[in-house]
Amino acid sequence: MPMLLCPLTLIITGWIVWDFFGWFSLISVGGLFGMTILSTYLSNLAEPIQKEKNLITDERIKRTHEIIECIRLIKMYAWEKPLKEIIEKLRV
Repeated sequence: MPMLLCPLTLIITGWIVWDFFGWFSLISVGGLFGMTILSTYLSNLAEPIQKEKNLITDERIKRTHEIIECIRLIKMYAWEKPLKEIIEKLRV
């Protein structure tokens, strides 16, 4: 959607600025156009990094959810003391 609105925004902004400043408005419209291209380039550059970060975050959330579910089971069945004894035997 932003890619569809960007040319329309540039045209409307250029027209409004043209009414106020005349030929000097070409500098501002050129700057807006340049910033649009720069923004598109930078977001394409950051996309692979964002995808990698999302994969790592998803894996971390999945592991955390599994641990919380295990803790809930232990609490629900009141296995704290038997589990504590098993862990103490393993640590020795």
